[in-house]
Amino acid sequence: MAAVEGILSFAVVAATAIVAPTVFGLGLVRALGLPRGAGVRVQLAYAWLTGQVALAACTAAWLWLGQPWPGLLLPIVALLAGAWLLWRCQPPAATGDALAAPSRTARGLTFAATAAVVLGLVHDGMVVNAEPIRIGDEAEIWAAKAKALHGANDIELGQSLAMVSHADYPNLQPLVQVLAFAGSGRVLHFENRLPVQFFGVALLLLLSAAATRRAHTPVALAALVACSGTLATAGATRAYADTAVAFAALATVDALLRWHETGARVWWRLACLAAAALLASKNEGTMLLLAIALPTAAWSFARTAPERPRPALPRRELGWLLVPAVTWTLHRVFLHTFDLRTDLTDPALAGGRGLATRIVDQAATHGPQVAEYFGRMAIDPAAHRLLPIVFALAATVALASSRRRWLGEGAALLAAIAGSAIAGYALVFVGTHADLGWHLSTAAARTVAHVVPLCALGAAMALAPRGGAGR
Repeated sequence: MAAVEGILSFAVVAATAIVAPTVFGLGLVRALGLPRGAGVRVQLAYAWLTGQVALAACTAAWLWLGQPWPGLLLPIVALLAGAWLLWRCQPPAATGDALAAPSRTARGLTFAATAAVVLGLVHDGMVVNAEPIRIGDEAEIWAAKAKALHGANDIELGQSLAMVSHADYPNLQPLVQVLAFAGSGRVLHFENRLPVQFFGVALLLLLSAAATRRAHTPVALAALVACSGTLATAGATRAYADTAVAFAALATVDALLRWHETGARVWWRLACLAAAALLASKNEGTMLLLAIALPTAAWSFARTAPERPRPALPRRELGWLLVPAVTWTLHRVFLHTFDLRTDLTDPALAGGRGLATRIVDQAATHGPQVAEYFGRMAIDPAAHRLLPIVFALAATVALASSRRRWLGEGAALLAAIAGSAIAGYALVFVGTHADLGWHLSTAAARTVAHVVPLCALGAAMALAPRGGAGR
């Protein structure tokens, strides 16, 4: 009987926290103008991102209003709204994309490889789900915060958050779990991993589509398989937020590249939504977004070649920048309301010195150790399957040989990864207020994993670029 009840509970969570956000997202991306021919993988990946971001906002509003109606109505209304949008909105025809369709053999290989890595991740996730969320960050940070948010009607939220480790972290992942609680009508201890795990599925689908679009199939699939064995996807089996960060970073870059390649405004809109998801997933998202946005913006304004003109963007489309801006602002309001502080940046929690001051003061003592650790990590295949160093070497060769088909996208992507993984994270470790050895051993590989999918995509683009991208 217990086994039957468990299966039924997983089925309810799958319906309310996976199927409903996906259908809602499919309707939303259709309404945003996702064109015909984008592909099933792209539609499902961006539908997952868009549906979860939109439903997280609805869930937050439901909590803020004091849960005035049964939580099950959230996924039901989302499901109906998504179905209505799918029926009501006609997708536009694909325009401005000169890439040739892959052969039947390439499509078959892509389907087989993508299905294999996705099924492998689902299997590993279900094995992990045999045990409750009880130890580690998934219990002490993410599930604990979800339970605090969900139980705010019974226990004052400020008191509950005081018992949550790192309560200052953003709220997308806890809100994803709260939706599972709301749909089930109770707090969960096993099944709330399910929707979090599907960020890993969405990551693999999007990486498969992005890599096979821009690189020849064998190399693209090799990059996909390599990435499926890294910490970036292995972490998806637990209720952590790192895979959501990696997925949102990949989605932001992919959408920006597609906007430049096709000129379709839907990709600009999806890039803004992905940026909001990146900011709402973890504190590291702010640095990652800057590392992606700044070099991409510089590359965008530098595109003057007649054959690769800068895509036009009407002024009204700039309003989509309000999506990440409002996301960032609302989190600041949340922190201020409950007096939550980030130990890495708040001087009051780090001996009176801010992060920038500590970086300068500790550069001589911490810098060499951080550089040595990152160097050893780059040549250790255990966590990242050598993808960052392979990308760095392939990018260097590609830039030196002036492969114009790859140069623009690859240079911007390389700058984003160098800025985030090397400069950003390394400097944070240089300025840490914790024991350096402990901090590196517990966090360095996990944070670099945020950009490993980008490394996999960049390596495939550098090694075997497909011709014909762009308008």
